[in-house]
Amino acid sequence: MNSCDYCFTSYSEDNGAGDYLLSNFTIGHDENWLIPFIKAAMKKSPVPIKLMFSPWSPPAWMKINGMMNGSAVPLGLVQNTQIFASWALFFSKFITAYQRAGIKFWGLTVQNEPEYAAPYEACVWTPESQRDFIKGYLGPQIAADHPDVKIMIYDHNKDHVAIWAQTILSDPDAAKYVAGTAFHWYTGPYFENLAAAHEVDPSKFLLATEDAAGIYWTDAESVGYDIMGDLNNWSVGWLAWNIMLNPEGGPNHANAKTFHALVQADAGNQTLEFHPSYYYLGQFSKFLLPGSVRVNSTCNGYLQCTAFVRPDNYVVVVVMNIIDFAITFKLQHGTKAAEIVIPAHAISTLLYRNF
Repeated sequence: MNSCDYCFTSYSEDNGAGDYLLSNFTIGHDENWLIPFIKAAMKKSPVPIKLMFSPWSPPAWMKINGMMNGSAVPLGLVQNTQIFASWALFFSKFITAYQRAGIKFWGLTVQNEPEYAAPYEACVWTPESQRDFIKGYLGPQIAADHPDVKIMIYDHNKDHVAIWAQTILSDPDAAKYVAGTAFHWYTGPYFENLAAAHEVDPSKFLLATEDAAGIYWTDAESVGYDIMGDLNNWSVGWLAWNIMLNPEGGPNHANAKTFHALVQADAGNQTLEFHPSYYYLGQFSKFLLPGSVRVNSTCNGYLQCTAFVRPDNYVVVVVMNIIDFAITFKLQHGTKAAEIVIPAHAISTLLYRNF
C-alpha cells in the first residue's frame, strides 16, 4: 500500500473562478460519499444527531495564494467585498443543499483552526478579520436564510480562546450573530482561558470541537482529564476527532499513518477495534443526557470529577483516578454519603436519583 491509497484529495463545491454568485455550486461529491454515510448514522442512532460543519478552506479562486492548501497571512481570502459576500453565500447554499438532501445542520464554525497556515486545506484569519466577516457578511446571510443554524467563532486551541472571544464578542454588531465559541485541545489544558472566555459574555456557549486522542490507555486518561476540565469550565459538550479511521490511519491529508481515532475499522476483514479513548468518552456520553446541568463538585487529592443533574432528576458524577494505586473515597451529597473504591488509573461514572 502506498500513501495515495489512504490520503484525501481536496475538493470544493464550486471550482468556477470568479463565480461570485455560485451558479456552479454543487454537492455532487457529498451526495456520492458523505450524505449516504451521514444518513446511515442518523438512521442507526437511537437519539437525534446534532450536526455541525467547519470549512477548512474556501475554493482556491477565493484565496490570495490561489490554492486550497496553505494560506496567506494575515488573511487567506482575497480581500474584496465580492469575495467576502460570495464566501458567506457559499455557507448558505451549502446548508440549503444539505437540507434538500434531508440533512439539517445544528451549527457551523467560521473556519477550522484559523491561526494555522497548514500544508493541507487552510485559511488564516485574525480575530479582527473574522469579527468583520461575521458582522458584515456571514452573520446577515445566515440570519436571513437559516436563522436556526448557530454560528461559532474561533475553532482553534485554548491558548488564545479568550483573546478571540474578547475581540469578537465585545463588538455588539458581530456578537448578535454569534451563538458560541468553539475550541481545540492541542496546546494543553488552559482551562482558565475557558473561564475567561465565558466571562466575556456568559450568554454565549463554549464547545470543545476537536481532539486527537491516541490508541493507548494513557491517551484515554488525557481524554478524561480534558473532558472534565472543559465541562467544569463552561463547555457544553466535547467532540472527538476522529470517530473512525482505517488500519492505515486514513483517510487523512498529511500522507501520514496516524491512528488518532476512537475506532479502527478494517473494511477488508469487516472488523472494528475499539481504542481505550472510546471507553473513556463513553463514561460521559452514555450518561450525560441532553439538557443536563452541571452542578458544583469538589474532589480532593488525586481524584478528578465533574457532576451533573439530568432532566430525569438523576445525578451523574464522573470520577477519575490518575495515580498508580486504588483510592477509597466518600461520595457526599447533602447529608447522605457512600464509600466507594476506584482502581488505579480508572474512570467511573456514578448515577443516583437526586434528592
